[in-house]
Amino acid sequence: MKARTFIAALFAVLLLGSMLAAPAVAQGDDEHDYTLTELKQGGTQLSNSPDSVRSADGRQYWAVHWPADALLANPGDPEDDDWKFLSPGDTVERNAIYLRTILQDEASEEMTVKVAYWREGERKVQQGNETVTEAYVKDLVVDTHEVSFKRGWAMQEISLRKSQKPRQVTVWAEGHEDDLRWTFTHESVATSQAAGIQTEGDYLTRASFEFVLPIIVGVFLVGGLVAGALRRAGKGPGWGYVKWAFTLAIGSALILATQFSSVTEILVNAPRILAALVVAIVGIVMLETYTTNVSHTAFFRPVLDKATSPSGEEAVDIIDLEEREEKTVKMPDGSTAVVRDGLIPFLARIFGGAARLERSEELKTRMELTDSPIDEMVWVHPDAEEILDYQPEGWGLELPEPETRGDWLTVLVGGAVLLAIAQMASATFGGGIGMLAFLGAVTVATVRPQDGHARVEPAPAHLRSAWASMLYLSVEAEDADTIEDARDTIVSLQARSEKDVQEALQEQDSTLIEEMFSEDVDRSGDLIDPLPERETDETEDDTDE
Repeated sequence: MKARTFIAALFAVLLLGSMLAAPAVAQGDDEHDYTLTELKQGGTQLSNSPDSVRSADGRQYWAVHWPADALLANPGDPEDDDWKFLSPGDTVERNAIYLRTILQDEASEEMTVKVAYWREGERKVQQGNETVTEAYVKDLVVDTHEVSFKRGWAMQEISLRKSQKPRQVTVWAEGHEDDLRWTFTHESVATSQAAGIQTEGDYLTRASFEFVLPIIVGVFLVGGLVAGALRRAGKGPGWGYVKWAFTLAIGSALILATQFSSVTEILVNAPRILAALVVAIVGIVMLETYTTNVSHTAFFRPVLDKATSPSGEEAVDIIDLEEREEKTVKMPDGSTAVVRDGLIPFLARIFGGAARLERSEELKTRMELTDSPIDEMVWVHPDAEEILDYQPEGWGLELPEPETRGDWLTVLVGGAVLLAIAQMASATFGGGIGMLAFLGAVTVATVRPQDGHARVEPAPAHLRSAWASMLYLSVEAEDADTIEDARDTIVSLQARSEKDVQEALQEQDSTLIEEMFSEDVDRSGDLIDPLPERETDETEDDTDE
């Protein structure tokens, strides 16, 4: 019974204390009777001076602040040049401003500074027989700061309360309310919010669920996605690590410089985006590392012109050899496609677009090479207009063309879905993100991959053997001292070749005759008696005699 009485008494004391404390805070706010007109006053500006400069008792004072997007700044450091004058209408995102002045004779100066936080509201009031709307001050809070300026270039920090939503702030010095006065808007950057972490255990738990686990799961998922993308595209974007690093660094810097507040708000509300960024970078490294299905193909086209043979007859000579190297890959359907580096073509190949090499299986003059930076070479017809007629794969706009009522219904439903996505993104992350989401959804709905083409006019099949013969003859004749010696060597090689051919033909004919008229073997393979010897004319003559 005594315990219950004690608990009841304690609860009553706490309740009474809270009731007494609440009116005290409200009474403190009610004591500040400032009108909207007073709070909007920004002090007297000096001519030919920045908007932030004020003057009192013959001394100049000015207010400055460090923008939140100055990531490398050191706020409050007199030697840091990233500060800006605090002009009327500026928005301060850090939780402090700084008052500066110059003291030449005095050792120090004490000053009481008031900081009023407020918002402008509207309310309806009765004036006579009609109801009118008037503006008034709401959510008014006033803080007092005691500051001390030292001799020389003095600077004193005025801390500000955190404000997650924009509100107006008026700052003035007591005793100089009409002169030393500044007005601005304050909205704390999202990263200034309390993190809710008090112990190392809280930190490890939050880091595990928001970074470590998403990264582990994401790396395995992106590994499978990269493998599938390389199978479909044949090869990665081919940008290399340096270009990717440069692009990501410049892009991140531009986004932070122009949309710092929006980016920080998004990251604070959805910190797993940082984990997704890490996973994306790992995926990029995989794309640029595990590209193994690429062949370096060289297309050669001989340039012919009329020439004169050593014997003085008309001939044809190769006066130049045009070359063009391309990368080729085997696509999932077995065809050969010409590919080039680039992110847009890579994405197009993933979704089915490709610049397939037409009639690649009919290129009789294709030859694979070993121990060479070129994997294969292809001879192109000398009369072809160009070595390779190539147009890369890409993306094209395909707008829907509804014809039936069902088609129109599909288009309307799709449009409604796009608007819903944009509205949800705007409500969650802001209008800028909503617009980006809408544009992205429209792009997905209307942009389709487009095939490219790669055409080559192959050289006649005998060109390769002719080229090989020419190389052989040139090697055999390379030791000749004069043109006549080279000519004699080639002629002798040609004669020797013709002689070998004739000897081979004679040997073949002899073998055939021997098989046909053999005395030991008939056509069936059985042994037969030798033919009787034919009598000569001399024997016949002797007989007659």
